[in-house]
Amino acid sequence: MPDVLVPYLKVVHWSVTITILLVFVAGWLYGCAYLLRGALRKATGQRRLGLPRCVLAMLLSGSAGIFAGGVLFMLIKTIGTAFKVDLTIPAALLAVPAIASVAYLVLAVMFPLSWKEMLHVSARPFAGMLALLIFLGAAGGIPTYYLGQRVFRQERCRLRLRRIHAALLQYERKHAGTPAPTLQALVDENILTPRSLACPSATERAIGYFYLPGPSLPRETSTNTLLACDFRDNHGRAGRAILLANGDVMRRDEEGCQEYLALPENAAFAAALRQADGP
Repeated sequence: MPDVLVPYLKVVHWSVTITILLVFVAGWLYGCAYLLRGALRKATGQRRLGLPRCVLAMLLSGSAGIFAGGVLFMLIKTIGTAFKVDLTIPAALLAVPAIASVAYLVLAVMFPLSWKEMLHVSARPFAGMLALLIFLGAAGGIPTYYLGQRVFRQERCRLRLRRIHAALLQYERKHAGTPAPTLQALVDENILTPRSLACPSATERAIGYFYLPGPSLPRETSTNTLLACDFRDNHGRAGRAILLANGDVMRRDEEGCQEYLALPENAAFAAALRQADGP
């Protein structure tokens, strides 16, 4: 898996996931059971039909449906793996009707109605389930998408700083150890493209990173000397990515950045960065 995709997997925190699952289970067991009871009362005329029985019906039908759909999904996936074919989408498309069919059969066993009546009765909780899934998908997916975009840009920023370090080393080899005077020099020498110097979160600035000329060190060298970093407003309150002279790239909040800037070897860098960042 490419490094740039890893942040997407880190975006959905366990607290958010558990909250969505709890809301889904509560809506499934009680909300859909309430809809089922209303439909059954209307179909049978039994006004005393209890909610607990409908909750149990939703639990059993949903569990049986998910189990059957899961088995079918894994079976199709296994067949696809055996023939080296990706059958994820066909497996999912077949699993959905399998879930609905098995859930319907369980409800039909628990409530002896004609198949037409049962089909009409089961339509309400199934529609409620679909609406709940759409709502939770939007509630969890939209914020996750925008948060993921922000983290994705931060990861691209980190990778660009790594490429900048590699380009600085190439420039020094080409110029007998002389550091590049500016990042623009890497573009002028056709080592990097102009886009490689722009921070993904601040594309309005042609050169999105502050750089103070200094020797670039090999990766195995241990150092705390700063070579480049984000401008203060690149990522808002999300901190900065900092590039050390040995090519290590880290993301630090403003307090963590100040710890590096306070080191004696970074005094000149800190003074120049304060001037570049402005008031």
